Amino acid sequence: MRVLVTTAAVPARLYNLVPLGWALRTTGHELCVASLPGLAPVTKRSGLTAVETGGEPVSAPVNDHMLADLVEFAKVWRPDLVVWDADTFEGPLAATSLGVPHVRVLSTPDNAGPRWQQSREHPFADRLGEFVLGHATVDPTPACFRFPVDVGYRPVRYVPYDGVAVYPAWLQKKPRRPRVAVALERPSASTAVFAALANLDVDVIATLDTRRIPPEARIADNIRLLDHLSLNVLLPGCSAVVHDGDMKAISTAVVHGVPQLGMAGDMTEIEKCGAGLAADAESLPGQVARLLADESIKDGAAALRAEMLGRPSPQDIVPELVGLA
Repeated sequence: MRVLVTTAAVPARLYNLVPLGWALRTTGHELCVASLPGLAPVTKRSGLTAVETGGEPVSAPVNDHMLADLVEFAKVWRPDLVVWDADTFEGPLAATSLGVPHVRVLSTPDNAGPRWQQSREHPFADRLGEFVLGHATVDPTPACFRFPVDVGYRPVRYVPYDGVAVYPAWLQKKPRRPRVAVALERPSASTAVFAALANLDVDVIATLDTRRIPPEARIADNIRLLDHLSLNVLLPGCSAVVHDGDMKAISTAVVHGVPQLGMAGDMTEIEKCGAGLAADAESLPGQVARLLADESIKDGAAALRAEMLGRPSPQDIVPELVGLA
């Protein structure tokens, strides 16, 4: 089977698709990842084959140049199935033009599903739903984020991947006190986070671009700064993680059963599951202390992890994808 994968030129979007790509390759299927040229080096480092389409990114939902190149390539390569990141509509458009099935993969909570459910009475609802939702939806997001609608969700285990990873020797040593990971996509939040953690009896490992840390941020002695360290490597030895609501950080924390505190984004569902807390700059110190001390949050994180690890792996769902094709 030949599978054409389409995604936006955003590394995090590609990373979400890589484990499924590996699963398809290791079960004997051919696979190409099509995106804008800027993503090609990242794709190649993941071990997958890159196809460059289109030119510069555009703000519209569909990049016409990428779509034209995608269809031209697909007519030559002739895929049996198109797998697309849920925000990359060039994928279903190309699949429809070729008359092949297509599968949507979520990387964030689904917004299209509930909207489609509300429009079921529209005369073109079924055709619209097939285009917007795909012939199936692969969902690796935590269970507490799933909407109660029937759009053909296929829950799958989230497999953390965030690029090149190295396991440093110092991380192999057991910490003498609780270790807290800090993973911020927005370094501007670091001032409040570092101030809240400075006076706690914890070791802080912060992974962020140190060049973008505000000058006023105080780096206490208990804080170690790293430009990059894979969360999948770091989190197993951590008692908690502080992030700014990035879904990759949320899902990786779920896989490792680590209590989490979100500085932004929608942490409501994680709080409902009892696996984490939300905070702003004012409540941050107290919430971090609570996160480390509250056994019920640790139990909630463990339960969410058990649910995630009980799902089919990406390799387990490959036969279903073959059946669709």
